Amino acid sequence: MFKKTIALVTVFSLICSTLAPAGSAHAAVEKEAGEETEESKTIRTIVSRDTGWAIVDIRTMSENIVVVSPVVGREIDFEESNRFAMFHGRNKYNKKIRLSLLNMGVPGFQSAVFLKRDGEKASVRVRFRSGPTIESRIFPLKGLEDLRMTREYIENFSEIQKGNYTIGKESKIETDAEYPKITDEIISFKQRVPKFELSTRTPGRVSLKNGDRLSGEFVPFYEDDRILLQTEFDTRRIAVDDIERLIFHGNRGSWAAREAVMGAVGGAATGALIGAFSAWQSGASAREWAVFGATFFAVAGFITGLLTGARTARGEQEYVLGPLPNQEKSKRKKSEK
Repeated sequence: MFKKTIALVTVFSLICSTLAPAGSAHAAVEKEAGEETEESKTIRTIVSRDTGWAIVDIRTMSENIVVVSPVVGREIDFEESNRFAMFHGRNKYNKKIRLSLLNMGVPGFQSAVFLKRDGEKASVRVRFRSGPTIESRIFPLKGLEDLRMTREYIENFSEIQKGNYTIGKESKIETDAEYPKITDEIISFKQRVPKFELSTRTPGRVSLKNGDRLSGEFVPFYEDDRILLQTEFDTRRIAVDDIERLIFHGNRGSWAAREAVMGAVGGAATGALIGAFSAWQSGASAREWAVFGATFFAVAGFITGLLTGARTARGEQEYVLGPLPNQEKSKRKKSEK
């Protein structure tokens, strides 16, 4: 009896350790999905991707250039990024500095410009080489405090390396100091925010601006500003400019069922091995415990797969193309009501 108890505890422990990771991964996805910012002049459209196409929000942004320090001037160039160990990720020169900007590693770095928007919001626009082209990407900063700490880091870099200067949690630079200097120079640029990517055939329907509605399967193909929709009778090439909205059908039921079956099969195989191993350790019947383990793990895998599939699968999703309402104005209207 004692040996069987040991075997039973072993099996249940392994089951619990198998089920544990599912919740944490989902929580991380929810946290990431919630991170959005308010921007104006946003247009939702379709752009090409290597594996198909994607619906993106193209935001026109205007921000003031900030000179963080006279040492580097308007921008940080390639030579300065090497001199101050910036935009190369954490390394021996900056590993002890509590500045999130130094976590940033940008392959193909060319230059960086610091920017400020309304309020305390700040960011850095990095230009980098991607193949034969030069591209830009915006990285948000924690606020103006990050700009002051960046100035402090640059101007005391040599002393920091010698161990004679330490940057604390808050910058020693006064809030009314001349630098970082917010200039009157404004730059405008477009930022793409992906909302939905189509890389496999997906059932759905499309509403056109002329009132027509088509149903079928969206095909991951984009050419000449047109997408493909496989209808019941033929394949339609639809111009993006003619589209009013797209609706992608949900897949909760089929996805959950597939995950449940895969979880049950994998669980049964794993359970049989664990049951046989537990029986070998305790001297019990290998066949009996292999069946026991396979049954328990199959049930656990089925339930876990069902829950995971239902949780991660998407429901029906609708996207309206064209200019989006200004979020700032929408919030003001709601508050006035």
